Amino acid sequence: MAMPKQYAGREQSFIEGLKINTKVMAAAAKQHQLHFVEAAPDRFDPAWFMDNCHLNTQGHHAKAEVLFEYLVAQHLVASE
Repeated sequence: MAMPKQYAGREQSFIEGLKINTKVMAAAAKQHQLHFVEAAPDRFDPAWFMDNCHLNTQGHHAKAEVLFEYLVAQHLVASE
């Protein structure tokens, strides 16, 4: 995980916080019968992050591909 220098030594805290956030978001989606898409971390090159969270243009393109693949797999959109 790419971290700003001022957070050096706190990487594990961010990782744990992300896990908690993911569980909360997944539970909320389930409770409200919404789709929840979690991309595998290996789909994103660390160079695509402007900080520990925000993606650059290439990262947003990769995220769009993940979402499109999910929508196609769920038969929510056509693949063409």
